[in-house]
Amino acid sequence: MLVETKLDGERIQCHLQDGVVKFFTRNSNNYTRIYGPKMSNYIKENIDAQAVILDGEMVVWDTENNRAAPFGMNK
Repeated sequence: MLVETKLDGERIQCHLQDGVVKFFTRNSNNYTRIYGPKMSNYIKENIDAQAVILDGEMVVWDTENNRAAPFGMNK
């Protein structure tokens, strides 16, 4: 049996190329201004590639309750 936990976040593509990180919604809206300030350095420090596209859910982690925060807390 395989179970995939569904986290209710925002579908985001993260593009990293030559040290530049950008974030896009599934409709190609540029969300770099929203997620870039907090996430760009983390991506650059933890992804060992010159160019990559990451596709997934952006969620907020509630450190006080040790769980994903409700949808809508991302922004």
